[in-house]
Amino acid sequence: MGELRKRVRLGEKIPPGVMLDGQGHSNTNFKKFTGPPKGVLLPFAGYKGSGLHLMAEILGGILKGNGLGKEWWERGGPAINGLMLQAIRIEEFFPLEEFYDKIEELVVWIKSKKTSPGFSGVTLPGENSKMRAIRNLKEGIEIEAETWERISQCAAELGVEDTPLPFSHTGPST
Repeated sequence: MGELRKRVRLGEKIPPGVMLDGQGHSNTNFKKFTGPPKGVLLPFAGYKGSGLHLMAEILGGILKGNGLGKEWWERGGPAINGLMLQAIRIEEFFPLEEFYDKIEELVVWIKSKKTSPGFSGVTLPGENSKMRAIRNLKEGIEIEAETWERISQCAAELGVEDTPLPFSHTGPST
């Protein structure tokens, strides 16, 4: 949802296959999605993705005590992400060094795959975020104009002095 709201703020198009409107039709218009009546986001990866989402809802919402996503949606919320952690002692299943070797083998195999045109290589989950964090440390963090305005308003309400910061913002200023 956060990525969709960001695209809307920046005036970017929402790709097809991401959401349905309140009548259940494929939709790329965020206003039709938010209703009334409200639409739904489609799961990634089809039925397997919906199964993963269902488990995340159960473990990070119900079991954690964070509530259901539908409750946040009905309130017009942003949702607060629930979190469920599970620790696994790998040595109980597999010798640790062998496990690391198998993980390395898996990574090498995945990264050896041919990429689609326009892509320089296969990335694993978390790699893009890590590269972005390194870039942000060097170049700074890009802040959308609307987000910066909200931060400035909040700071003013709290009596925080406005300290000029070098930054660039994206999207239209509201």
